[in-house]
Amino acid sequence: MKIPEKIRISGFDFTIEQNDPNLTIHARHCAGLVYHDSCSIKISPDLSQEHKEESLLHEMIHAILRERFHFFKKDWLDEEDFVRPISLLLYDVFVNNDIGIVANKMPSSICILGYKYDINLSSHPVFHNGSRVYFVVDYNKCIISIESDDMNHQAVHKIILDSIIEILHTRLGNFDIPSISDGTTSDFIGILSRGLYQIMKDNNLDFYRGRCSCQGQCAMDASLLSATDA
Repeated sequence: MKIPEKIRISGFDFTIEQNDPNLTIHARHCAGLVYHDSCSIKISPDLSQEHKEESLLHEMIHAILRERFHFFKKDWLDEEDFVRPISLLLYDVFVNNDIGIVANKMPSSICILGYKYDINLSSHPVFHNGSRVYFVVDYNKCIISIESDDMNHQAVHKIILDSIIEILHTRLGNFDIPSISDGTTSDFIGILSRGLYQIMKDNNLDFYRGRCSCQGQCAMDASLLSATDA
């Protein structure tokens, strides 16, 4: 994927610069930075193409959190503790699966952390613990069931992103989902997935580059989660 010169996030145009190899925050070297006041994203030019793409996704998530929702009330490191692992994990999913957001097509399955999840679009109501929900994940059978009756592709794609984030959190549990005042974990997941959908759709961002050599049987190397972005 070619890194664009600008992207629109929540109605704001962010310019993307790749000309500073010495990005730092709080005396720590960074692969990328987002500047909310000037609406700009900086990515180190010394990175590999894959690292640049992941860094862009990483800064997109920071921008969603800061520009639209202002969830994090503590310091930068608290926010980074969430954004770092989720951006790496989502990048792994996006690179190895044709989610179909840009092309407006539905995937039949998604590989996540080495598991292949079949996507079942149902015209019947979907229930979880007795409550009607938009989707439910069967972790034993690896099936994502989505109540898709009367839903357009846009709505279904947002729910697919919901399910991806939930699966990553449930399978790994090594990052905390931030809480929202008077809200729930599912509320936050929905907000993040809607933000990602809007950016990817509006800017024609498609991270997919074809099935990896292991045919979807690999899992993210946990050692990568210690690297630093901002």
